[in-house]
Amino acid sequence: MRAFLNELALSEACRASSQKQQPLIDLLSLRAKHPEIRNSLYCSKELRAYQIDGTLDIDTLIRLLPRDNKLSFLHWMTSKGPFFDDDRLADPETDLYNHSNSDVTRLGLGEAAARTVNQGNSCVFSPTTQKTINNQATPLKVQKISNSEPETFINVLNYWITEKLIEYIVLSKPEAKSWTDLIHQVDENFPNLLIGNECFNSLKRTPYNSVISRAILNRLHILNEIAKDRDTSGKLLTRANELYELHFTGKDPLFSDESDGNKTKFRNAMTFPDPTGGGKVIYFWHGKIKQQQQRIHFEWPIPKGAKRIKVAYIGPKISRR
Repeated sequence: MRAFLNELALSEACRASSQKQQPLIDLLSLRAKHPEIRNSLYCSKELRAYQIDGTLDIDTLIRLLPRDNKLSFLHWMTSKGPFFDDDRLADPETDLYNHSNSDVTRLGLGEAAARTVNQGNSCVFSPTTQKTINNQATPLKVQKISNSEPETFINVLNYWITEKLIEYIVLSKPEAKSWTDLIHQVDENFPNLLIGNECFNSLKRTPYNSVISRAILNRLHILNEIAKDRDTSGKLLTRANELYELHFTGKDPLFSDESDGNKTKFRNAMTFPDPTGGGKVIYFWHGKIKQQQQRIHFEWPIPKGAKRIKVAYIGPKISRR
């Protein structure tokens, strides 16, 4: 799965900003804060030459950036990537891709359209501001004109909200084929969680189930986003509060505490090896998966000063034993 930078949206955001370089600073901030975006958002090596308007290009805006931002952007463009130029599918020699009367063949949107047709799993990310209106919709319709095929229109998934893009990137990874595959995906995608070495022991004793695997990724993604969106004192910020209200409260939430009766009855069974590697911990809070009654036990609330949420158990529901 690849996400591609939508240069049309970036240029619109720059034109709409009072300081036209601000969307570049925001984009650098997203890359620094979110490894999912840094590793999976592709652009062209030609981005620096892209025209914002008739007199202004990205390279000019780069020169207006503060020194540290300028160095970060140039490092990205000269060595870090990722870039799609070396294995481009949108061939400008044979195909033409258009969107809203703009030729996007060599741009991220054109490449996303080509990969949507050929591989079926691509999207674009559209940087926006409060003043931009043209790229806050999905899908984006791209016209393909080919030398050898009839004219077609391709619907390209478009994300302009950072959290939605990250969710798509994480959950669109190639599907795990085993619990071992799942464990590798968990290790790669959730840097804000501390997963215990023995966390999956009970799960690995059960037959692999792809529905459960996807649900585990979903629940861990939510916890990872909550752990990430906190201030220096540990207080939940806007996105984390939204996730908490949506998934920790109300009727039948995805995450909840154990009942008082279960806390007494299953206290020993809900005592786990500490994910940090020393001693034992008791975690009653859990994420729920209805398929075959699976549970994810984790530390909650997050202790002051903790940078990650500890996860100690993923496997069959303990209180039904």
